[in-house]
Amino acid sequence: MRHVYRHARSTRRKAGWGSSVAALGAALLVVGLTGPASSADAAPEDPTAVEQSTAATESQMATDADATSTEDQPAAEEQQVNGDQPATAAGEGDAAETDATEAPVDAAAEPVRSTLAVEVTDEAGAAVPGVGFELWLESNGSTGLQRSDDTDADFDCTTAGDGTCIAGADASGAAQLDAGTYYWVQTETPDGYQAPEDGGEPAATITDDEAGTVLDPTEVTLAAVEEDEGEVSDQATDETAAADDEDAAEVDADESDSDEETATDGERTATGGSDRPAALNSEDGAMAPMSVPGASSTDGTAVINVNVGGLRTGTASNAVSGLEGVTLRLHTGNSNGPSNPVNEDWAECASDSEGDCSFTVPETQPEVGHQGECIRGWLICWEYEWIVTQPEGDNYDTRFWVLQESASDGWYANDELVVGQNSHSSSSYQFRTGSQLRAGQTYESGSDFMASGGQQTSSGIWQNSIANPQLPQTCQDGLNVALVLDLSGSMDSYLGNLKNSANGFVNALAGTNSSVALFTFAESAPRSSGTNGQNYPLMAIDAGNNQQTISNRINAYSSGGGTNWDSGLYQVAQSSTHFDLTVVITDGNATYYRNGSSTGGNGSTTNFRETEYATFSANAIKADGTRVLAVGVGDGISGSAANLSAISGPTPYSSGTPANSADYFQSSWQQLASVLSDIAKGATCQATIDVTKFTQTYGSTTWEETPGWAFDAEQQTGTSTFASIGDGTTGTEGSVEFTVQFDTMNATTTVRLTEVPNAAQQDLGWELVADRATCTVNGAGVDVEVNASGLSLTIAEIGVNDHVSCDFYNRQVLTPDIEVVKHGWDAQANELTSGSSVVSGTVITWTYEVTNTGETTLHDIAVVDDQVGTASCPATTLPPGESMTCTASGPVTALP
Repeated sequence: MRHVYRHARSTRRKAGWGSSVAALGAALLVVGLTGPASSADAAPEDPTAVEQSTAATESQMATDADATSTEDQPAAEEQQVNGDQPATAAGEGDAAETDATEAPVDAAAEPVRSTLAVEVTDEAGAAVPGVGFELWLESNGSTGLQRSDDTDADFDCTTAGDGTCIAGADASGAAQLDAGTYYWVQTETPDGYQAPEDGGEPAATITDDEAGTVLDPTEVTLAAVEEDEGEVSDQATDETAAADDEDAAEVDADESDSDEETATDGERTATGGSDRPAALNSEDGAMAPMSVPGASSTDGTAVINVNVGGLRTGTASNAVSGLEGVTLRLHTGNSNGPSNPVNEDWAECASDSEGDCSFTVPETQPEVGHQGECIRGWLICWEYEWIVTQPEGDNYDTRFWVLQESASDGWYANDELVVGQNSHSSSSYQFRTGSQLRAGQTYESGSDFMASGGQQTSSGIWQNSIANPQLPQTCQDGLNVALVLDLSGSMDSYLGNLKNSANGFVNALAGTNSSVALFTFAESAPRSSGTNGQNYPLMAIDAGNNQQTISNRINAYSSGGGTNWDSGLYQVAQSSTHFDLTVVITDGNATYYRNGSSTGGNGSTTNFRETEYATFSANAIKADGTRVLAVGVGDGISGSAANLSAISGPTPYSSGTPANSADYFQSSWQQLASVLSDIAKGATCQATIDVTKFTQTYGSTTWEETPGWAFDAEQQTGTSTFASIGDGTTGTEGSVEFTVQFDTMNATTTVRLTEVPNAAQQDLGWELVADRATCTVNGAGVDVEVNASGLSLTIAEIGVNDHVSCDFYNRQVLTPDIEVVKHGWDAQANELTSGSSVVSGTVITWTYEVTNTGETTLHDIAVVDDQVGTASCPATTLPPGESMTCTASGPVTALP
């Protein structure tokens, strides 16, 4: 494609019937058969004939053209394609506005406007952040809010760290509220506080005299949620634990106050830690007014502007902070997709501090020309010469594709996202610009492109993800964990699995000084305000009876509704509590997103938009230094993991990867409990070792998982010394588990596992098969040292969050055998020999000499004579080569 300036040139074109009729009118005028006609009347339907002459002679045409045309003014510039109406070109709009406002304006006639503030505290007088409000205007003259008659002022805000929020300012901060009575309608209530009752909306009045002044804020006090005795006791336990570390709490409070910032529209922003990515807009408010370069019709340039977003900062759809440093590039292509990058400087942009990434595209001017002399015809002209004074630009109405080339430092791009309805698949994250591209115009993402496109429909705000923070590098302090549970309707059949796995996760954290908070979501978040779906604040697992309390809360949950990742994640970001780890468990891709006080989306389709908003909310969590682990479970999210990666990080869990190093997991319901247990243990400096026992009995060719085998686990403490870390016996599945606790996150150790057969197992002649003993670490095979005579194996270099699995194989190698010799004795102790005669009914004593002729001890020996019954034996166990005599007695019966 050429992008060079072209000089004006002349070409010949057929003018068509409109011009011919005009020529006929001109000819009639010359011979005096009709009256004069204006140039506007000459060719009313010809879009190129703005400068058309009404005379038939060249000289008259030239005179009229000189009188009615300006050389640089485009003749066809105001004509639009497909009925589209582009915005007024830069420069032209200013001139029009100047002409329209030449008359003096009385400045005193401009209304004086104000803003309003609300201040929220708890019953102890402490500021309460995260309280959402709408502002309504009294419109019907009746005291109190009537939603059917009064007016929504369309200004929402959420209290910041000081408990205040301000409503009534536009994006530039200018006041917008006229005098009148307004009502604060509370739309969001933080966890732990009672929601207000309808009819109690606090009012604020702006009088004419007060207009334009700063009014005192409206004061609102929130009451705490009343809890039952058990929960009050739990809370008291938490408060006591917090008091023990008062200095640390004060430090956290200072950091929270210093880091918390308020968006331009009054929405509460996420709290940023010291590792907050520098690419974020410093104000972190809603997407700011565009700071984009101006398009110029004079220079033939148009501007394509893409809004690039970072963090969700409020519940409104545009409450997303700008992200600096994202590089995008224009590509050529057609409706099938992009083809080649445009290798011009103007085709690349990097987003600025307000998130604006702007392409100033040259050569977008339309063709401009005028009609010249008649070149065919006389009384009726059939063809005129068309004089081109400005050629059409090479990029006029060109449609480009926008793709990302690089991300900001500390961020990563999501080149694909999963979309779909009944079935889901990944789709490239790229967008085609609109059907128009014309000089003097600016085209915005979200209005002129990206806003529609089926399942590729976007919010209009380009998404990127913050790199997932690492967990604290400590093994003594425990973790603050947010457990976010998907309770949508698709969970119905698997709710028992979810509860058992969530409880197992909490149990795995027990004994590590950790605490857990519960968050839920379905179509909205939390799923409900009752015990079947409410959120619960952070609770120390090891304090008192808290572990059982947490379990009871999880077990009370039920499911129902759609899937809203955005709302589920943003409630964690809104929390005043700092979390070290957020674990979100979901069984499907998002079909809803947060849109002010309601939800957006249709509940059945996953578009780009639902995941974009969820990514912005996850970014708000990660910006506070919180690691996010996403767990997709079941068939609903078993395909592409692009959306899980967008809200967490790019590293999947796979064989050989420690769970602590993974950003997201895809699991079956059967594996979920194990996955969550591994996550919990890895996050708290533990490693898991599973031992499974397989045996093969003498003469068999199959190996079977065998219960009842004891094992010892030892950790190396010196060059040749080991200390026990536990013992256990294989259960019904033939396995037993051990846990290794580390002091530091980067520590490693060597573990020795030894089987301990009991006496009966030893007597049965089991032998450890050394060449079959194997171990894996995180699913990958590792070398082990096997001591067959010592019945042990040793694994080295086990680290934090490793999952070790070892299999022991024992084969029975000794042959069991037995010999029994029977004798008969009469009452006088005479031995009966073969052929002896005995009177029927005589009582005979029978002896049975039992000898172990095999290679292994015999157990559970019993002698049963089908003529006499069970004999009495002195023992039930008989070592190899030894004998014993068993006895029985009874009358003899003559044979028939």
